[in-house]
Amino acid sequence: ADMVKRAFSELIDVMKEGVAQAAAQEVAENALANAMRARGIWTKAAMESAKQLAVETSKLTLFTDDQALAAQRLLISLTGLTQRMMPETIKATANLAQALGVDLETAARTVSNSINGHSRALNMLGFTIDDALPKAKRLEQVLGQINDRFGGAAQGALNTYAGSTTQLRKAWDDLLKATGKFITESPVMREILDAITKIFNRWADAIENSRG
Repeated sequence: ADMVKRAFSELIDVMKEGVAQAAAQEVAENALANAMRARGIWTKAAMESAKQLAVETSKLTLFTDDQALAAQRLLISLTGLTQRMMPETIKATANLAQALGVDLETAARTVSNSINGHSRALNMLGFTIDDALPKAKRLEQVLGQINDRFGGAAQGALNTYAGSTTQLRKAWDDLLKATGKFITESPVMREILDAITKIFNRWADAIENSRG
């Protein structure tokens, strides 16, 4: 009996973790969608493209899809970058992050500042970004110089023991996330959760009334 209880408890813990991860991804996706809407560039196709780019980034780098979603949100919010230029920009941003040993969002902020004509951080690292250039040309220069210096850094990091273990952990997290997404999006599960919530509320009311 104890073994069954432990197994059931562990299953519940896995489900909780899956739901938490699915909820975190939903928050990241909603934040990205809101950034797109604020810039007037949201479409269903653009959103799906952004989500697919996040998945691809997770497969080809040590960064997670949630981190890639957050980086895209930041780039869009700060620069108005469209989805057409996003794949190359995220690739360069990931290379910069990996080479400098910083998180993807920090690198995205640095890239965004340079795109916007504030390249002090990159130029202090030896880059030669001309802030007087038009924005489109400046973006081209930023991406080109990052990839000239750090091209392949993000994907190359996978070819290590640490990279292999990170990818394994992400694969497990993706499985948990898929489980959690099924739970949160299933109409049956929602009905069950709503029913349990109502029961708990009735119990709470009953206890409160009995104290009065």
